[in-house]
Amino acid sequence: MFLPNSLVGMFAAFLIGAALSYVNYLLTAKAAKASSGQLAGVSLLRQLINIGYLALVFFLAPYTPWDRIWMLVGAVLGVTLPMFLFTFLLLRRLKQQTGGRDGEDTKGGEN
Repeated sequence: MFLPNSLVGMFAAFLIGAALSYVNYLLTAKAAKASSGQLAGVSLLRQLINIGYLALVFFLAPYTPWDRIWMLVGAVLGVTLPMFLFTFLLLRRLKQQTGGRDGEDTKGGEN
């Protein structure tokens, strides 16, 4: 049963997930500046952070006054929804750094 009390747990899990999304964004932005070789390692690290957070919510939720399912919903939404915004911001920032080029061959010939 969905209780108003569960909204608090869902919102708290969402906020922590959004904060982790921001940390993931910062890690990716730093790796994108450094070199493309670091991007693969950062991608793995990001996934470990996300999965670790979801596992932490799953196993620690019974020790909180909130329902586990609503905390998991909040955690998943908190990790996922801000990621779309941060990815858009990162792509826009990288495009500005490269001068608006898409990274495609501009000679017009076949490779």
